[in-house]
Amino acid sequence: PHARISKEQEMAIDFKRVFLPVVASLALVAASAVTCAPGKSKAGGWEPSADHVEDVVISVKTDPLSDSEAACVAVQIGINLLSDDLNGDDPGGQVTPADDVTLFLTLGGVNVLSPEVMTPEPPEAGPLCFSFDKYGEPITPPLAALVNRFWTEGGNIMVCPLCWFSRYPDGPMPVPPPSSDVAPEELIGNGAGIHDLFLKADKVIDF
Repeated sequence: PHARISKEQEMAIDFKRVFLPVVASLALVAASAVTCAPGKSKAGGWEPSADHVEDVVISVKTDPLSDSEAACVAVQIGINLLSDDLNGDDPGGQVTPADDVTLFLTLGGVNVLSPEVMTPEPPEAGPLCFSFDKYGEPITPPLAALVNRFWTEGGNIMVCPLCWFSRYPDGPMPVPPPSSDVAPEELIGNGAGIHDLFLKADKVIDF
């Protein structure tokens, strides 16, 4: 004869039958999320986004004419993200560069491309940035020089049209980086361009 089990034992068995498979399923889902989610870091390293294209937007809203630090750091982060080796001749600095980095200038940040920043008179009158040279020595390059380097490294720049024309309704237009061959009006964004920029961005950094 089979031993009879109590009602409490029956409830415990039913609980295990229902609860344990649920826990196992949740654990499997969680493990899948960690393994497959794009852009997440995991034990095995970093994974690219789903389309394997890394688009980064760096939004600058702080006016460099009143506080240049935000723009200086933003532009240097952009240069960093476009680099594939951060140590120069020293080993250990190889990194995966972003595919596309756009500096989006909004609010007071549009002054990054103002004449006072890009073409100051005298030249040394423009905002200076704190940085390091390749030997690790501190230097203070002009913000304009860093903007130009960002451009030559393959970076893009888009200016908020509302922000620019509310400050400069009668001109001037944004000053392109010296090494570029774009017309000033080409740096001004439009509704569709700004829409796509943020819709397709994998990461947005705000300054």
